[in-house]
Amino acid sequence: MLCNTIPIFTKTMTMSRVYEKAVPLEEMLKATSTMVLRVRKSAPFETEASIPFPDSQKPIPPFTYIVDHFVVLSVIHNINSWEVAVNDSIAVHCARFNSKIGNHKKYYERGLNKSVYRYYYESDVDIDNVEAVLIFIQPNWDTNHLEYFVNSAYHGIEDEATVRNLIKNKPTH
Repeated sequence: MLCNTIPIFTKTMTMSRVYEKAVPLEEMLKATSTMVLRVRKSAPFETEASIPFPDSQKPIPPFTYIVDHFVVLSVIHNINSWEVAVNDSIAVHCARFNSKIGNHKKYYERGLNKSVYRYYYESDVDIDNVEAVLIFIQPNWDTNHLEYFVNSAYHGIEDEATVRNLIKNKPTH
């Protein structure tokens, strides 16, 4: 028996780890910023872009990300002042875009290791194998673009009536 060993039970969070957390459909629809659009994928569907950091004190590689492109087929829900209409072409960035850029920059400037939560919707749709989907997006007023509410924030069009019903019956505050 080790006399000098004292068991200490703590709950720790490992640094630089991504914790996954599913967000149900009802939660996405609760937020007033959520826009629901029926869209079809544009060609090209995905484009790659990057943001350089030329004025940084330390060398920082560009932040590279993917943008998804759609054409709006119908506007199901939009109480934002972000204008979107049928036949508009829209570009949708990843969820929490500003936070991801900030974490990228801090990692290279200060060596920041930060554990993060990755919020996602458990979609039943393989976005690569369908033409039209319902997407759940929100405006990012700071950078003037649209972004997914959470990762994988799209749903099959066969459930559009269910989504419309949830929107219609959601409680107002």
